[in-house]
Amino acid sequence: MIKKKPVVIIALLMVLSLCACEPDFVGNKYKTKNKYVLSFSALNKTEKEELYLEKGDGLEVSIELTEGEVSLLISSPKGEEYYKGNGLSNGKFTVTVERDGRCRIWVTGDDAKGSLSFKRIKAE
Repeated sequence: MIKKKPVVIIALLMVLSLCACEPDFVGNKYKTKNKYVLSFSALNKTEKEELYLEKGDGLEVSIELTEGEVSLLISSPKGEEYYKGNGLSNGKFTVTVERDGRCRIWVTGDDAKGSLSFKRIKAE
């Protein structure tokens, strides 16, 4: 007679271990032509988005966290870095782009809760 108890116990332990994991992302994000907003009650991964900017435009970045921290990379599609920061907390700053084109935004959270917003400020 084959004993099934060890198999059932192992399967149960696997299910329980999956339930104990923290979620990668719980929140909302929206994008318009000139703005990208990411709000979350859990961020434990990298979220990516793009906005089109023209040379001299600014990208106003606002970070409002209640827990954890985030890392941020803003770059051109070719990998030219406009801004890179690790372990960021609350703050507001503007990044100016060097050329026309898509601007890539990479936000990585580590047990983070809060929101980030990115707003295009047109060059004069």
